[in-house]
Amino acid sequence: MSETAFDQWAILEIMGHNRFAGRLTEETIAGKGFLRIDIPSVGGREGFTKFFGPDSVYAITPCTEDVAAAVAAELRNEPIGVYDLPEDWRRKLQRLPAPGNGTFDEDDYEDEDGVL
Repeated sequence: MSETAFDQWAILEIMGHNRFAGRLTEETIAGKGFLRIDIPSVGGREGFTKFFGPDSVYAITPCTEDVAAAVAAELRNEPIGVYDLPEDWRRKLQRLPAPGNGTFDEDDYEDEDGVL
């Protein structure tokens, strides 16, 4: 029996009550199988990619591209959460202006050691 690689628009539910919507494919990394989901650019938010081990998957719901984009817009997932960053990075991020509220000037955000 031959296997067909999965390549489908879908809503991916991960253990821990996390949901993602986008193009779901299979990918091998370091000899291990992973699910790759490419979340589309929607609502002015840039798209991004995440990889999950298949054991963390609770459910996969295949859908159309339009449905995946609509769900992705509603879910508003981020590629990295602020809580994932080291404490010093979180403090620096809190000092950054909101998008569209001025220009970025590195000098405004350097710490006492001159590190951004």
